[in-house]
Amino acid sequence: MDLHLYDRADQSSELRQEIATLQADIATLQKTVSEADIQRKLFNALNQVAHHANRLVPQLDAEWPEAPITLRAMKENARQGFWNGARPPIGYRVVEAGQRGAKIKKTLEIDPLQAETVRTIYRWTN
Repeated sequence: MDLHLYDRADQSSELRQEIATLQADIATLQKTVSEADIQRKLFNALNQVAHHANRLVPQLDAEWPEAPITLRAMKENARQGFWNGARPPIGYRVVEAGQRGAKIKKTLEIDPLQAETVRTIYRWTN
């Protein structure tokens, strides 16, 4: 340790006493904070985080007026046959299927312009 360098650099009794005190303090701290204690405290802290996350995560799917789209709402939308968004698959286009409240519901339908291309690709692969 660096304390040994100071010990050799200066032989004054005051400095030697301070170094001895610091070395004793370090030895005491090393006994107090063992690797096992650190691992135990880390394990306990991670368990507490997991406990709180497990309690909070189910509430994140709650619905409220200002809420972003939730997974539950998207699943229900798909179950009812509506398109949830994003780019449609090749050969399909998005069309409006009606309005429910402020939301415009959309579905997919075959895109006649791309349909023949998709059929050709399927014929090539079969």
